[in-house]
Amino acid sequence: KQKLALGMINPEDFKKLNLTSNLNIKLSNKYGQVIIKAIQEKNVPSGIVLLPVSIWANQITGFENNRLVFKNVKVNVNNTDESIMNIKDLINSFKN
Repeated sequence: KQKLALGMINPEDFKKLNLTSNLNIKLSNKYGQVIIKAIQEKNVPSGIVLLPVSIWANQITGFENNRLVFKNVKVNVNNTDESIMNIKDLINSFKN
């Protein structure tokens, strides 16, 4: 899978979400949703999922008051066995 389709998460949050190496995380909010791989990172504060700037992160960004909202975006986080969408499918989803 793509190297940018990931989110760094505190190990305690990883446990609270009952994550395993076989599961991904689904991030969703009013702008959209995305499925990415969760990577445990002790330096990420609890309650935060840190994503690199990427097409996957863009799925949960939007506009408010004519401004792009792309930092400190609130999301719902759930574990899932759904697959990470590949980049070609993401790009094709914009065409429809």
